Amino acid sequence: MIKKLNKIILVFLFLMVLSISVVSAADNMTSEIVSADENSVLAVEEVDDTIGVDSNEEILRNTKPGTFKDLQKLINNAKPGDTITLNKDYAYKKGDSEILINKALTINGKNHKIDGKSSTRIFTITGSNVKLNEIKFINANPYDPYYGDGWESDTSQGGAILWIGHNGYVNKCKFTNNHACYGSAVYWKGNNGTLSNNIFERNFDSETIMWKGNNGKLSGNTFIGNHARHNLISIEDCYCEIEFNTFLNNFGMSYIIASNLINCVKIENCIFFDNNNFDLIDREAFIIDDDNVNKSIFYIFRDISNPNVKVSKLIYSYENYDVDYYYENGTKIASGKLNEGIVLKNLAFGNHMIIMKYTNSKGKVITHYLDISTKGTYLKAKNILMFQNDGTQYILRLVYHRGTPLINKHVGISIFKDGEFNAYYYKTTDANGYIKLPIKQKAGNYDIFASCLEETSEEGFFMPILIKTTLKILKSPITQNKDLKAFYLGGTFKVRIIKINGESVGAGKTVKFTIAGKTYTKKTSKNGWVYLKIKQKPKTYTITTQYGKFKVKNTIIVKPLLIAKNIVKKKTKTIKFKVKLVNSKGKPQAKKKITFKFKGKKYKKLTNKKGIATLKIKRLKIGKYRIYTAYGVSKIKNTIKIKR
Repeated sequence: MIKKLNKIILVFLFLMVLSISVVSAADNMTSEIVSADENSVLAVEEVDDTIGVDSNEEILRNTKPGTFKDLQKLINNAKPGDTITLNKDYAYKKGDSEILINKALTINGKNHKIDGKSSTRIFTITGSNVKLNEIKFINANPYDPYYGDGWESDTSQGGAILWIGHNGYVNKCKFTNNHACYGSAVYWKGNNGTLSNNIFERNFDSETIMWKGNNGKLSGNTFIGNHARHNLISIEDCYCEIEFNTFLNNFGMSYIIASNLINCVKIENCIFFDNNNFDLIDREAFIIDDDNVNKSIFYIFRDISNPNVKVSKLIYSYENYDVDYYYENGTKIASGKLNEGIVLKNLAFGNHMIIMKYTNSKGKVITHYLDISTKGTYLKAKNILMFQNDGTQYILRLVYHRGTPLINKHVGISIFKDGEFNAYYYKTTDANGYIKLPIKQKAGNYDIFASCLEETSEEGFFMPILIKTTLKILKSPITQNKDLKAFYLGGTFKVRIIKINGESVGAGKTVKFTIAGKTYTKKTSKNGWVYLKIKQKPKTYTITTQYGKFKVKNTIIVKPLLIAKNIVKKKTKTIKFKVKLVNSKGKPQAKKKITFKFKGKKYKKLTNKKGIATLKIKRLKIGKYRIYTAYGVSKIKNTIKIKR
């Protein structure tokens, strides 16, 4: 009965969430969010947030959005205790500041958006007794620099909201695509704060919520697809209750909920779905009084072909209690330790509500539920190793276990580079269950997370599924291409051509070099090397190397064999013009005949052991002269300027 009720509640909950956040297939064709540059932050397409509004609200939404200055003026003009009802969206405009609320107010958003345009925090709230209802906070991205000796870092707090006042209340709001160094959606410092029935979706960088105000309460909220560097929710130096919340497909490196104090977080009646790389509680907090963590449901998906179900460590306790696991009918099926997880072996096929029980140090029996569902639906994708812009696509397929495709299902695809958010895409499966996404990222190492948040089970239940793959992009198969400086006839430009696995392509592959308007075709050696002898005259050149459709450019500087400096001197009896001759390796050449041409006459001199030939010129008048020097095909020209 519990299992059926939970299923019904869960399906209803996610249908409600999807009605707010899912983009239609038709919209999806034109509302892709493209990948970010190295240091940029993506902005959510506004169409995502207009789904599910009624016709009157849609008319209002088509009006021109107000600015942050406009909304600040409304707030400034309101009296303490007033209620402000928004009748349009608001968006950051260059020159705006974040919005300050310094008095007791109620703001009813009527599902209007406040868009930070990836440029600022939205609200700083210093007033107490502030209430926010039905507001959509999107694209907040404050930057608060902290400077050191030659360095700079971001210390921003609260992407959408920095809450300092007491007795704050947020209800039925939505936070999407917000960023900050601490608290990507909300940083809460005030006491007696409440977050109730809100949706936190695709917030990035730090924890979604940083909570530092005593007697905090998070109730009935849904966390979907948020990406945290460490924890999803951080609780510091305060007491906080977390009840009836749902955590779905969130990604991070540490914990869903972390507290730095002992026994200061109460977690009850929460639902946990497929949260990647997370434990439930920070192990450094040592939950001694486990009364505070009770009656939660953990959803675990089993492979249809495997009778053994692995249950990872869910809760960390200092005591590491003995745990027993029971079927729905009360039959005991396994025992283990709380901190170690367990493998439920030879579990009967089908779906189960496994009861997890242990007795804490006070003698109280603590109960949690493991809802184990058969995973008959799969996202299929392969790890990718590619060259930058080689046309490779990320190919994802959504199928039932028998191979039947699931069509017109929405899939969220998040890409991270070296742990940092890079891009987000929202796609729909085609008639064969495929999504094909061209890879446009730059060279580097990436993780790709794809998740489907729609009804995908053959039984008609909502079953979220997730797949993680890796993406490694090499810059080009043309490697070892280095800029070259060489003396005339002494340089050889070389490159090495590799396969995607880093090995040589072998002998006989065609490579083209273009320099000074001419193209030369060469073949690779057995080790993948290819060489071009540089015969161009002294000058700076750009050389283009082409292998297939890949091209790289380098600079080649050809230095002359004859080296001389221009002369600027006051009038004197004799001027000595010196020139140095080197070979193609830059070594001085002795006893070589150098030809000078000056004022229409030619003079020949031999180089000494240092490769230097000297021409003495007498009784030059004030003025500017040209002198030409030659050795074989090498020729240079210089000037001699005589001043008063």
